[in-house]
Amino acid sequence: MGEIDVLRQSDQEALSAFLDHNFHYPQGSSYFDDFPLWVYGTKTLRLGAFTKDRSIIGSAFVRLVDMKQGGATYQAAIIGGIAIDESCRGRGYASKLLSTLSLWAEERGALCAFLWSEDRSLYRRGGFELCGEQSLCPLAESHSICHAPHVAIQQITAADIWPRIKRQVGCQLEKNDAAWFMQQQTVAWYSYKNAYIGYGRGRDLSGIIHEWGGPQDELLPLCRAFMKSKPQAKMLLHPRDKELFGFSSIAVMPLAMARIFDPQKLVQCHYPQLPAQGVRHHTQWEFSVGLLSWMLTDQELVRLFFGPWTALQTEPPLFPLPLWIWGLDAA
Repeated sequence: MGEIDVLRQSDQEALSAFLDHNFHYPQGSSYFDDFPLWVYGTKTLRLGAFTKDRSIIGSAFVRLVDMKQGGATYQAAIIGGIAIDESCRGRGYASKLLSTLSLWAEERGALCAFLWSEDRSLYRRGGFELCGEQSLCPLAESHSICHAPHVAIQQITAADIWPRIKRQVGCQLEKNDAAWFMQQQTVAWYSYKNAYIGYGRGRDLSGIIHEWGGPQDELLPLCRAFMKSKPQAKMLLHPRDKELFGFSSIAVMPLAMARIFDPQKLVQCHYPQLPAQGVRHHTQWEFSVGLLSWMLTDQELVRLFFGPWTALQTEPPLFPLPLWIWGLDAA
């Protein structure tokens, strides 16, 4: 089996070519155009799988973030860039990379980790499960947007929008994040007064507003004016925000895959007054909060914490815990 090692700066050119090939980027575009945080981000670990002559046959990245959800703030991990050369798949490289990243994040205080992938069986074997909620809504289906006042909007640069990004939930942006934020090549930003939207990012967020903020009476006119040039545009949002934008009926889909490292601390971040305990027994967790106790697999624990799971109910309702991650952070 090849060697797992930290990627060096000298590997960057080969890494870029490897990722462009494995994620099928056409000539003239690059994986790192969409995900510059894996080049310029801080608090990251970038791993590679190598042959004896240090040819790259696999990659995986992780980033530590401060996560704000409801009234709780805790450290979490964002995992991305997992790719294995076609000729080397089925040999355990992806599982080894994932377990190494997960351990690194857990040892540095992450209470949980999130990732996005269509190959769900691999990540379920690593303790991850689909969870959370998101909706993708066509702007044209919003009564509030379609009847908002006519205004003039402007397209602005990442440098212009950076000081104005105010996230009330999700991954919190720090001063050092400006380095990768400014390098976004495939996101277009628009504003009206204090409201803003971020539109598009390569292939995964093409045609989608995935970041937004500002007062409602400025955000709705901004969306209406934007819709004139992009009538097919859609907005990515949490179902709870449907009333903010005037969507009456929306479809709900999972937000991400997650794994929980420390259920006790995660619960106590949200409910510091409640006693909680989580003890791992081989493939299951013995988890209790207050007078309630369960034996749960990693996947059941994720569904309990972040939903959707209606099999277990508490009174008063403690779960699911609030969860939102902006599209720009989906790696």
